[in-house]
Amino acid sequence: EKSSGAQWVVLSGSLPPGVPTHWYATMTDRLHEVGVKVAVDTSDQPLQELAARLPDCAPDLVKPNSVELGQLCGIDGDSLESAATRGQFDDVVVAARGLHGIAEVIVTLGGTG
Repeated sequence: EKSSGAQWVVLSGSLPPGVPTHWYATMTDRLHEVGVKVAVDTSDQPLQELAARLPDCAPDLVKPNSVELGQLCGIDGDSLESAATRGQFDDVVVAARGLHGIAEVIVTLGGTG
């Protein structure tokens, strides 16, 4: 109801105590039902809950760092960051492109980019 007229909604940050970890996934689904695009920036269990519901409940945009990208893809995010530090971005690109259903993936890599 509050999203009425919105084109985009950003869901970000840690969830407060007591909020179920599937909240981002549920809200993404509900917002899509009313035609709103969704951007998500979160981590840990809420991010893993979202990943478990891909591609059916995919946000339109995610902004993971290397560790969060690893959580989404089930790979070692630290190795992605290490490779990027050496100028090797291929694994990051492959991981980001493998997030089926998510149209836009903006990966942050600390001091690397």
